[in-house]
Amino acid sequence: VKRKEVLVEVNKWAEEATQGLIKSVLCEGSFDSSTGVDFKFYLLDGKSIEVPFMTNSEI
Repeated sequence: VKRKEVLVEVNKWAEEATQGLIKSVLCEGSFDSSTGVDFKFYLLDGKSIEVPFMTNSEI
């Protein structure tokens, strides 16, 4: 999934889930190479695949 598509999808979900109170939780530039890392994702059959995950060390 492309970054722009994720940004739109997450913001749309947030707006719908909050009945329009929150219009945007992610903005352009929220993603870069420092916010993603590949981790194992375990499938129901016990196998695993490497997939990109978002990370953040700042709170």
